[in-house]
Amino acid sequence: MIMNIVFLFSDEHTGTVMGNSGHPVVQTPNLDRLAEQSYTFDNAYCNSPICTPSRLSMLTGRYPHQIDAWDLGAILDRKHKTWGDYLTKEGYKTVLCGRTHFNGKDRFLGFNNRLLDDLPRWRNTKGNPPRRTADARRGSNSHVAECGPGDHEHKCRC
Repeated sequence: MIMNIVFLFSDEHTGTVMGNSGHPVVQTPNLDRLAEQSYTFDNAYCNSPICTPSRLSMLTGRYPHQIDAWDLGAILDRKHKTWGDYLTKEGYKTVLCGRTHFNGKDRFLGFNNRLLDDLPRWRNTKGNPPRRTADARRGSNSHVAECGPGDHEHKCRC
C-alpha cells in the first residue's frame, strides 16, 4: 500500500479563515475537501513570530532557541534532523515545494527534492537572507487587509 503524507502550511493565514472552519464569507472548497479526508491541526500555533525560525522549528520539532534560530538569517545546523531526514530514511520520497526561506547552501534539509524554490532574492551562493531595503518593506503590518489579493508568482489557487 502506498501512503502519501502531504503537509500544508500557510504563511500569514489563520485556519479560521477557511470554509471548513465555518467562516461566513471565505470559500475554500478544495482545501475543505482535502481537510475532510485528512488530519487537521485545529489547536496548533507557531513557535516564533518570525517565519524562518518558525519553519525550522516546525521541521525539526524543536523550539527556535534549541536550534539557534533567532531571525531571518538562521541557518539550521544539520546536527538537527528534520522530519524530511526521518521520512527519507524510512524510504519515503520527500519533496519540498514553495517558500521556505532556508538560508545556507543546503536547500533541501533532509528532503529528496524541491519542486519550487524560494524567490531568487533568497537564493544566493553565500546563503544569507536578502537585505531588507526601504523599497522592499511593507507600509504596515496589516498589509494583507490594506492591499488585498494581487499578482504574485506564488499566488494561491485554492
